[in-house]
Amino acid sequence: MQLPQSEELRLRTLRSYNILDTLKEKEYDEVTYLAGMICGCPISMISFIDKERQWFKSHRGIDDSETPLDVSFCVHALGSPDKGLIVQDARLDPQFSENPMVTGEAGIVFYAGFPLISEKGVALGSLCVVDRKPQVLSEEQLTALKMLSHQVMQLMESRKKTYEMQVLQDALEKRNKELEQFAMVVASDIRSPLVNIAAAHTMLKESLELGRPVDAQLLGISARAATRINRLVQGILGYYKNEDDLHNKEEIELLPFIKGVQELVASTIKINWIYHFSPEAKIHANQTALEQIFFNLIDNAVRYGDKDITTIDLHFAELEGMYQFKVADNGLGIPRDKVDTIFDLFTTVASKDRFGVKNHGIGLPTVKKLIDVLGGKISVESVVNKGTVFTFTIAK
Repeated sequence: MQLPQSEELRLRTLRSYNILDTLKEKEYDEVTYLAGMICGCPISMISFIDKERQWFKSHRGIDDSETPLDVSFCVHALGSPDKGLIVQDARLDPQFSENPMVTGEAGIVFYAGFPLISEKGVALGSLCVVDRKPQVLSEEQLTALKMLSHQVMQLMESRKKTYEMQVLQDALEKRNKELEQFAMVVASDIRSPLVNIAAAHTMLKESLELGRPVDAQLLGISARAATRINRLVQGILGYYKNEDDLHNKEEIELLPFIKGVQELVASTIKINWIYHFSPEAKIHANQTALEQIFFNLIDNAVRYGDKDITTIDLHFAELEGMYQFKVADNGLGIPRDKVDTIFDLFTTVASKDRFGVKNHGIGLPTVKKLIDVLGGKISVESVVNKGTVFTFTIAK
């Protein structure tokens, strides 16, 4: 049946509460007990309407923890926040008389339920009471049932806020650890090239004071050290980029976009590009974030390749609510025991790339962070000496 809100919005809101398939909780069981006692019904439930099922957070009088959506009474209650859904005798109701829950072993006859409405007005499920015989509830009983449905949502909101606080605390702890790592990186990876720059400049100053020719080698040392510092600082700034800027979206022609990213990858290595998508493919996304993601993945494929010709396969597909991309290469691959750590900040698999440039372990963590902000996920499959495939999604 057609639900009262957009299915995508409703499911996204429901899942934001992280309630589906959780264990029994005393507070919810107390609500279903009170609902059944007040209404004089042997069966009472707190149900949530998932994509293809209704799942019961609490249920009294039945053994099932979920039922298919196409036999659900509760889904019909979602559009009646004030009056709820009251079915005094389902056997006589044209909408439910042929329902397997009525005609089958369950033998449902009476149903009364009020929807569970989020703070933003999205219907997530219902609190309901059920009987195997006709019932007529008083106004007081219906009012009490509606009030109990509000209590369920208060429990839900409190539970969600507790969860969000825990997520925030975990994020702060992670950020503190990252800052500690950052301090260590600064102490080692920035101090060393700064010492080289200072030494080179001291020697250049002495040469100028003595009237000697400027040593090009000293200038090269200074330039390489400055480039190293700049690469590290730019990487760190990219990782900590303001996330608010990443939600602005625009239409992007995929092929010209990818070719533009390729131009950013400065390399003397021969690359074989293979595209597995239509030249006319378009997406609606944040171009800056997507550019950083593809640049890091492609740059890594080039820098950590070991073949005379680096092959990069680029895939694109549209999924329900998502864009999916794959970046595959024929490079060195990642050892199995390292795969789970490659997205950790400042963690490296190889100390230097094929050009002798030190890896600071910022690129892939930046990629994962950007994809998280864009509502997607990233995974990796890799075989040593054969290559790596990064698969990621972003929300449409």
